[in-house]
Formats: sequence, C-alpha cells, structure tokens
Amino acid sequence: MNKLVRTVMAGASALAVAAVAFAGSALAARTVVVTPSHTHGWYEADVRPGGAINYINDPSSPYPSGALQLLTDGTTAAKAQYLNKEHGRLSRVRELSYWTKQVSGPPEAAASYQLVVDLNGRGTGGFTTFVYEPYWNGTVVPGTWQQWDVGSGKMWSSSTFAEGTCVVAAGAGGPPFYTLAQLQAMCPKAAVLAFGVNDTTRALLAGASTGNMRLRVDLPRRTRRP
Repeated sequence: MNKLVRTVMAGASALAVAAVAFAGSALAARTVVVTPSHTHGWYEADVRPGGAINYINDPSSPYPSGALQLLTDGTTAAKAQYLNKEHGRLSRVRELSYWTKQVSGPPEAAASYQLVVDLNGRGTGGFTTFVYEPYWNGTVVPGTWQQWDVGSGKMWSSSTFAEGTCVVAAGAGGPPFYTLAQLQAMCPKAAVLAFGVNDTTRALLAGASTGNMRLRVDLPRRTRRP
C-alpha cells in the first residue's frame, strides 16, 4: 500500500495535512488540521534572529485560503526552517513535491524543500540535509504559486559522506547535485529523519543580494510505501 501525505495551509492559523492511502483500486483520504497547539509533528526546527514563521490568509493558494509564510530580513544569519519528523527508509520514498510563492525578495528567491537524511541508517555519522532550491530547477516567477517536483529534481547536500557505494559531497548551495533515484541507488541504508521547508538569507547565487524575503509555501508532500 502506498501512502501519500500532502501538507497544506488552511485559513489564517491552521495547517492541513491530507493523507491519501492507495490500496488496490480503493482510495481513502482525510484532512488533518494543524494549529500551533496541535502541530502533528510539524515544528520550528531552526529559526534564528531575523527569521520568522507564521500562517497567513492567501485566497490564491493551491488549497485555499491559507499558506505558511517564511520571513527573513537582510541580516546574514537570518533563517526560518519548518520541518515534520519522519522515520523511514529513503528507498521507500516515491514522490516529493511542494508549492511556493515569492511575495518579496530577489528574483531567484523561493523557499527550499529540505530532506533530512541519515545516509547509513543506524551507523556512525551520515547525517545530512538534501536541499532542493527552485532556482536550480527552473524559473521562479514572483507573485505566482508554482509547483515543484522535488523527487525528479536536483538537490545538493549539506555534508560530505563516504561509505561503500554511498558517496556524497557537500554542495554549499550548489553542485554537485543528486536526484532521489541516485541517492536511493547509492545509499540503500539511508533513512529519512524529517522533511520540510526553509528560508535563509545566505547568498542565492554568486553576488546575489538577498534583502528582505517574504516566501510562502503550500502542499509540501512526500509519497512512500511501507
């Protein structure tokens, strides 16, 4: 049985999670409303001075009428990361995707998708975050909701790791890139620890000015099988 978890913002102060389970031809779905007091696993993983996370109304969002908003000012250390804890093998992941909307910021600015992984499972070391950034995978259109296929796209790693066939080099915001299929083939022991979204004021591109960024996210999701 495959299970699809789709996360969306509903209203000004709620996050909705739609879980769709596929069993043969049968289809079941449910929507779970997540609020600051009932987060259902979502949490502020890393919010630094100059960064903020809130729920806002946005009638144009893919799942009206709300969205998650990530804010960072022009300071170098500003960051706003929102994650959902996950425990499962990377080999079971079948789909990763989400929607973004840039309200303000440089042309390339869009919230990144974060996939936190332990590359060798229960072994020593192996912790890294794979980062999908829209501007490396297409063109960001300011003021417009855009859907991104993370599972088929390019991700860079926050750390370097090498064990057997699992060899990953840190990208520091750029190449080398890895796809989900590549990582599943190279690192059969890898386990997913969390997934979510992030906004940071580090340079988006060489020489780019980040300024104040107001970025929105809706419908982050991942599909996996038992």
